[in-house]
Amino acid sequence: MLKRSDRIGARARLLPVSTIALLAQISIAHAATVSPLGDWVTPDRETGKPRSVVRIEKDGDILVGRIVRGIGHFEQAEKTCSKCTDDRKDKPLLGMDVIRDAREQDDGDQQQWFGEILDPDSGKVFKLRMRVEADGNTLELRGYRGTPMLGRTIEWKRLPPGAQP
Repeated sequence: MLKRSDRIGARARLLPVSTIALLAQISIAHAATVSPLGDWVTPDRETGKPRSVVRIEKDGDILVGRIVRGIGHFEQAEKTCSKCTDDRKDKPLLGMDVIRDAREQDDGDQQQWFGEILDPDSGKVFKLRMRVEADGNTLELRGYRGTPMLGRTIEWKRLPPGAQP
C-alpha cells in the first residue's frame, strides 16, 4: 500500500501531463473550427498593400464574399468591373460578390470551402479552394482552372472587429 505522500506526489506529476493534453485537444478543436466568416483585407497583387475589404458571410449553406470597402485609390465608389463577362459586367465593385457558391468540405485535417472567385482586374472567374490557417487570421485562397495544382494562391488577413486596415 502506498503512503499518502506517495499518492499525492503521483497525482502532482500527472497534473501537468493531463493539463498539456487538455490544452492540445482544445487547440486542435479550435483549429478545426476556425471560420472564414468576417472581414478580410485583400492585398494589391503588385504592391502587396491593402486594396479592399471583403466580408465573407453565410447565405444558407454557402459562403459569399462581397467587397464592402475600397482602400487607397480603390476607394472610389464609381469603379466598375468593365472586364467582367457575367452578370457583374459594368457593375460597381463596391458591393460586388467576388466569392460565390463556396461550400464546405472537411478533409479530416482541415476545413476547406470550394466555390468560385472573381478577379475584378481581369474579369475572369476561377474555381476556388479556400481555407483558414491555424492562426485564424490568415485566409488562403487558391484560384485555378482545371486542377488546383495549376492555380495561384493568395492570402488575405483578417480585419479585427472595429479595426481599420
